[in-house]
Amino acid sequence: EQPKLCLASCRDEVLSLLSSHNKVVSDPQLLLRKCLDPPDPGVVADAAQYLKDVKACREVIISRKRKLVLTDHGALMSTLPFTVEEAGDIIHGAKHGLLHEALALVSIKSARPQPIVNAFGDSDSNRLNLSRYFPHVDPKDQKSAAIAQLAAYVYWYINWNKIR
Repeated sequence: EQPKLCLASCRDEVLSLLSSHNKVVSDPQLLLRKCLDPPDPGVVADAAQYLKDVKACREVIISRKRKLVLTDHGALMSTLPFTVEEAGDIIHGAKHGLLHEALALVSIKSARPQPIVNAFGDSDSNRLNLSRYFPHVDPKDQKSAAIAQLAAYVYWYINWNKIR
């Protein structure tokens, strides 16, 4: 059986290590290499590259060595109790004045059951349920299904508050 760390993308772990104030811990590639069952170095490099791509960290040269340093965006992402992807979605939504909707969408994507419960194996019924809230939904497309789930959440949230 493979350890979970070997199968993971390591994005969250690398971000956590980068946000550490301890200099020994703040080098994720070196520290993860010393684990009992270390992840593949390529996985750690891919995680670091992803964090650079989403502007959570940047590479600087200190004493002729390349080092990853957390950006302000990355520091904000590391303080949120979400995964790297979820934190990025929430921050993006907050920047555009849609914090509530971004939080709802992230919770819908990561929580079960979702607002619209789909019947197992009944694709026509599922399409009908989802299309009540988002007419252009394709149940096989995760993005349009997530929009339908968010629309259902907002619908019930507004109507529930009217009752109270």
